Amino acid sequence: MLIASFRYIQRFESNELNNEKENIEKAFGGNDWVEWEDTDQGVVARQIHPLIRSNPLLKGRYVQVGDILKTIDYQNVYRVEVVEKIVDNVAPGTVILFQVQRPGSNEADLSWENILFENSFQPHYTFTENALLWSLLPWLLIFGTFLALVSILTIFPIVKPAMRENWALFSVILTSFIVFSLMGIRHLNLLVSNDYTQLPFERAFVFTFSLMLTIYGSLALYAQLRGTYRWSGILSLGVIALLGYKAYQAIFLRSFVLYAEQLDQFVLFIFLLHVFSQLLISVFQMWKKRSFIDRLFHILSIFYSGPLMLLYFGSVMGWNFSPSPGEFTNFLVFGAILIPLISNAAAQLKFGRVSLVVTGSLQYIIFAVIILILYYLIHTSLNYLGLQFKYQAYLELSMLIVLVLAIRFIYGIYEDRLRHYFVLAQQEKRDRIDHFTSQIPQYTSTKKLLEDLSIAVKEFFGTPLVTVRMVNEAAVGDMVSLDEGELDQVYEYLREKSFYWARNRQMAQEPMPPALENVMKGSAYALANPITVNEHTHGLLLLGKKRRGVYNLTDLEIISRIIQQTQLTLGVLHLLEREKILMQKNLE
Repeated sequence: MLIASFRYIQRFESNELNNEKENIEKAFGGNDWVEWEDTDQGVVARQIHPLIRSNPLLKGRYVQVGDILKTIDYQNVYRVEVVEKIVDNVAPGTVILFQVQRPGSNEADLSWENILFENSFQPHYTFTENALLWSLLPWLLIFGTFLALVSILTIFPIVKPAMRENWALFSVILTSFIVFSLMGIRHLNLLVSNDYTQLPFERAFVFTFSLMLTIYGSLALYAQLRGTYRWSGILSLGVIALLGYKAYQAIFLRSFVLYAEQLDQFVLFIFLLHVFSQLLISVFQMWKKRSFIDRLFHILSIFYSGPLMLLYFGSVMGWNFSPSPGEFTNFLVFGAILIPLISNAAAQLKFGRVSLVVTGSLQYIIFAVIILILYYLIHTSLNYLGLQFKYQAYLELSMLIVLVLAIRFIYGIYEDRLRHYFVLAQQEKRDRIDHFTSQIPQYTSTKKLLEDLSIAVKEFFGTPLVTVRMVNEAAVGDMVSLDEGELDQVYEYLREKSFYWARNRQMAQEPMPPALENVMKGSAYALANPITVNEHTHGLLLLGKKRRGVYNLTDLEIISRIIQQTQLTLGVLHLLEREKILMQKNLE
């Protein structure tokens, strides 16, 4: 890493790049959105890049498949070699006039289409030489973003209690989500834009993406290091600072076109180096403890990232005997972004023992994302098969509805199995409170029972205030804001009437006497339930306001079951305490 960094700085500061300026500008000039082919009719557009072909803003304003190229800036064109020579010799930023003949038009009348084509820099990672890679990129981004999001939602409840010890692991997952999101936002920007020469946006993307990708690789390695070895992460911090400074120089202060390609190669090499190192350390540290699938994954990942790392290292060093990275290798590096995410997060989860907690809002988000993915799949498939006709939109909508219904039907069949992995947040809370209720009879300490009761009720209802006040005992939970005399009066009235008190008028069975009603409304409590064991053991369960909404009949049913179990258990515990006292007296 140090050697590569030194060599990159040397090439950056020397005149070596300036000597290559002409070749680099040619490589960036002439956006090769069109693949031309020599035919008997002349130079024909055989393939159009999907980014151009699917952009409705450019429909009818750009070269189409089958167009015959006649002239470039009024120079006759007969072979593809002439096209490449003309474009390469035009300075970036120059607007060129293409004249093409549409298929089916009469060549004799010379009714050619005039298309203005700007010979600008090539936007990063658009894969003009291989349109298939551009078509596969959205699926990679969708899969990576979805996997990162699921990993965040799954692992966050696990690491939250000990975030200080697990912050590196969680940061790897979070940073992977940011990297995929950056690429997705930039991809969408290209899809909805008709101007692919947005230099300010491209500068911001390259700078941010370069930093985040390097930080992501460094965090992956740091999370894998153990104990005293983590001091070596300082070296990665130094490289990140160096890369950030040089990236700022290359992108904002010097020629972006001139230095961007070298910067990309250095960034991808540093990322691959961290990923490769993390995999090696992971294999040596926990080889015996890993399962066969884990070992296979790490071995394949090493053979995947190792050659790529050496390839980019040779490019950074400027070795002539080393092949130069291209679009295909760049796409493979994007695939390698998944490796730290899987090896540091998903591979460490024991699926079947943890569940993804899905809130109500998240359900709608996931459902909307699935619909968008299905629609994109249907639309892309129809365009790829060439099935384009007048009522295509209605066919796509019909197919989308059928697929959604089919998925819903399949989910209904396997709902019991899938529910083990995806649990509604409210259902998870309900399971916890039901489990606590079933465990109440097993308590052997009154104080411990009341303390756990306070905690369980507070977590379930999300209320900031829960107090369990029993006669002749200290209040458990949050500090009570009422004196004992007032609480005794409230308890006596509720016990006599056999009901509860609720601040919500719709839930209150009937109002208490004005004096007691004013006492309760003057407090911070929203619900009061009597707890009666016997004439000597009784008290109140007092709850503050719910986090969301007000207490309803279902809530009251849950509280009633908890109080019933608590009363029975407290009665047994007090009987055992009395027997213990009597036995001690008899022994004396």
